[in-house]
Amino acid sequence: LINKNNLQPSNNKPDEKSINEIEFCASLLDRKQYAEAWILLNAQQESIPQLFNKSLCLIKIEEYALALQFLERALMIAPQNQNQKIPETSIQNKMQNVQNEMHSYMNAITFQYAERFSEILKASVLRLIVDCHSALGNRNKVLEIGIPLKSKGYRNVIEAINKIENYRNGNI
Repeated sequence: LINKNNLQPSNNKPDEKSINEIEFCASLLDRKQYAEAWILLNAQQESIPQLFNKSLCLIKIEEYALALQFLERALMIAPQNQNQKIPETSIQNKMQNVQNEMHSYMNAITFQYAERFSEILKASVLRLIVDCHSALGNRNKVLEIGIPLKSKGYRNVIEAINKIENYRNGNI
């Protein structure tokens, strides 16, 4: 499954074949062909797109605990402190706010996406982690990971936290 002995960030640049395979897998996932994507993803070398896209396949079949392993590994190998700054405009902010309320964080990714939007990708990974912990009933983990994200306006995070608060208040 996941080699926990190798927890260093991955600095290997993908070759052209890997880039093309991940792009093809992303297109399969967009077409909801999870079984076919899974076969190809398992043949790929470990990378952030490979781990992220494998987790999407697992979430679709409600294998949340296994999906969490891949998502946590993706966070471990993600480049740290890139200080990537995306130019902000009022139009871009409006678009991002709309996306925050949607399920776009559950879209398959490519190497290009991971490289160009690493901070947005990390937020997507954390959102998926919140979803998995919520589905598994891990309320404390949902709060631990979700509360720092709540101010970003991520609908899934807000709903997961509200569900826990309603449960604690006896409203469920």
